[in-house]
Amino acid sequence: MKPKTARTLTKLVALRRQNAEQAMGQAKMSLDEAKAKLAALEAELRAAPGGTEQDYAALSLSDRFGNSQRILGQIEAQKSVVATCEETLAIRRNLLKQAFGSEQSLKEIVATRK
Repeated sequence: MKPKTARTLTKLVALRRQNAEQAMGQAKMSLDEAKAKLAALEAELRAAPGGTEQDYAALSLSDRFGNSQRILGQIEAQKSVVATCEETLAIRRNLLKQAFGSEQSLKEIVATRK
């Protein structure tokens, strides 16, 4: 392999790895944000009226306007967002592993061809 070709391939593989690292970082940030939103929704549900401290009027209004049901629906929707983010993160992690594997393979090829 010519030295110029080896340098070019090394740069390309390094760029691919860098791109995969950035994509994985973005996926991790999205997952963290989705989990934080899910935790906030669950905290909101726990804080919603429904305990024994609330009087009948507050419970009746809460039930009538469906606040708890709305929050439960949002929680389920957010759980699906979290699951999607986890799948995306797993895909990005595999792409990063492939990039590292390509980088290692290229190093071995260049070392054996010198």
